[in-house]
Amino acid sequence: MSQALNAFKSLSRDQRVRFGSVALVVGIVLIGILGFATVPSEVLRIVIGIVGVIVIVVGTLLLGTSEGTV
Repeated sequence: MSQALNAFKSLSRDQRVRFGSVALVVGIVLIGILGFATVPSEVLRIVIGIVGVIVIVVGTLLLGTSEGTV
């Protein structure tokens, strides 16, 4: 866990904004797939949903820490 924190801290402000924005878009697309695309397996729907939420949370944390307020 501390390695992940060190990796986040080593990113510059611009990198955090860029990666956070991309992560939010990717997470929204994954969640959107659940609503608009036909996913054949129930297990695959659950996995896509969990991964989508995790990616959105990571993107939000990257954007939130880019200002140095968190």
